[in-house]
Amino acid sequence: MCLKSISHCRGDIEKLVDLIGDCKKKPLYDDTLETTRFIYENLPYEMTVMYQKHKKILVVSPRDLILLAKIYRISKDEIYIMARAIDLPSIPPQKNIVRADTPMGGWRFKVKQPAQDGKKPLIKMTFYSEIDFKISLFI
Repeated sequence: MCLKSISHCRGDIEKLVDLIGDCKKKPLYDDTLETTRFIYENLPYEMTVMYQKHKKILVVSPRDLILLAKIYRISKDEIYIMARAIDLPSIPPQKNIVRADTPMGGWRFKVKQPAQDGKKPLIKMTFYSEIDFKISLFI
């Protein structure tokens, strides 16, 4: 399944990147999340590895995934967070939890209007993801 979402908000681009890029803050905006944690953080080149487990929703079993994420700064006005699912032998799939797969995904943050007249900059945020939640697998 491919997803794309676009939203706009006024604020500081670095604070928005921090909100989205920090898995500890994800529960603030994702109510499907049951648990999340950094496996490795502060890796070189602004990379992190994180674990996410999503709740059972109706008849769909819980899902989990391990993400490798990288922040890529094009300029002070354009920043990407790129992510893909990876496997780690130290975190094998668990019984009754389906391991989702994300070959590619991420966010693009782009200043559309600079700060002016006392208003903060207008940031366009684009979320994109190719993800296989394996919806047909009911455990």
